[in-house]
Amino acid sequence: MNYKKEIDNSNDNNTILDQKLLEEKLDIYKKWIKTNEVNFRREIIFEDQNIIVPIKKEYLVIEKRSLEGKNNESIRIPISEEQIVIDKKPVILEEISIYKHKYQEFESIMETLRHEEIHVESSNN
Repeated sequence: MNYKKEIDNSNDNNTILDQKLLEEKLDIYKKWIKTNEVNFRREIIFEDQNIIVPIKKEYLVIEKRSLEGKNNESIRIPISEEQIVIDKKPVILEEISIYKHKYQEFESIMETLRHEEIHVESSNN
């Protein structure tokens, strides 16, 4: 009887080549970087304005007339007048919104990857 039995060669030192073949793989990740710094400030601008406002005054007028037409006299007594009152109030000139918005763009990346192969050559003719 012919029996074949496999032999466990794991502990034998008959190994001719024990080599690990390597291959590159892409590991793509993204990170946030600061590309710009933005500061906001609101500036108050002072501007002088010269406005001419008409003011009314009220007088009590007393006229004396002589019957002869000579020596006419008038007296003016101020009794009331308009007074200028300045009231400043804020008025909305414009509205400004500042916000961040994310846009997505696609970028093509070309990278050369390497991998190893083993070739066995025999010099048998």
